Parts: sequence; structure tokens; C-alpha cells
Amino acid sequence: MCNIKLISELFVRGAINESIVQACVEKLFNEKTPQAAENLAILISRIGMSLYMAYAYQEGQTTLKKKPKIKVKALTKEIFDDYIDRLHNFMQLTDLSSRTKFML
Repeated sequence: MCNIKLISELFVRGAINESIVQACVEKLFNEKTPQAAENLAILISRIGMSLYMAYAYQEGQTTLKKKPKIKVKALTKEIFDDYIDRLHNFMQLTDLSSRTKFML
């Protein structure tokens, strides 16, 4: 869990790029364990808004005056939608605690 928090903080501050975070998200989605679900919830909650704001700035869909610290290259609306769909599917795992389901 601490590594996930570190990765998310580094990403939000612009120290690592989007491809590293996307690789982490993909790995967590593929694990399908309660611990992976909790880590995924932590990662998405910490980086979600930053990712979305950087994407919206790139697409010209925001009124931000200051450029976000992070840069997105491969992120698209389809990837966002895919993440949401996969999160919903992840919540259907029967061995998740109610706490983890709430986090997702």
C-alpha cells in the first residue's frame, strides 16, 4: 500500500509519467484480489482528479488558467470509460469486504 501511495504522489507532483501509472493500474486490475482492489481504490482516488484535469486541459475542455503539472499522452476518454467499467466489474468480486467495495 505504501508503494501505491508513493507512486500516486510522485505522479501528482509530475515526477513520473503516465505510462508508469497506467502499468500499475493494469497490473492491479489483472490481480483480482482484495488487496489489489484496495490498492487500486487508493491509487485511483489519489490520481483520478489530476488525470482528468490534465486530460481536460489537453482537450481544451476546462477553464484552468494554469497548466497542470502532469502531462498526458495516451490518455483518452475511452480509457477513462474503460477504467470506470472495470471498476464496476471489480466490485462484483464476492470476496471483497464492504469497506473495500465502498472505497471503489
